[in-house]
Amino acid sequence: MGERKLEELRDEINEIDEKLIELFKDRMQVVKEIARYKLDNERPVLDESREEFIIRKHTGNVNDPELSREIGEFIKGLLKISRDAQGEIIASYKR
Repeated sequence: MGERKLEELRDEINEIDEKLIELFKDRMQVVKEIARYKLDNERPVLDESREEFIIRKHTGNVNDPELSREIGEFIKGLLKISRDAQGEIIASYKR
């Protein structure tokens, strides 16, 4: 693979990353709203059954076991970030 091809692939990754960041920002806005809902309704931050459902939903139809594992790790990371953010938001309201 030549340097030119590598640069083209890196450019493609950069474009994908920009899209992911925009979607992540949107997701975190919704996470804030969920945190407020949970605070108002005295719901816990962690909903294990919901998280398990989300992971299964996104990995269940992936035929490549390695890719399924990687998607699972990606989703678990998103869920942890979301939980942490919700916890911080809820804690800030309780102060």
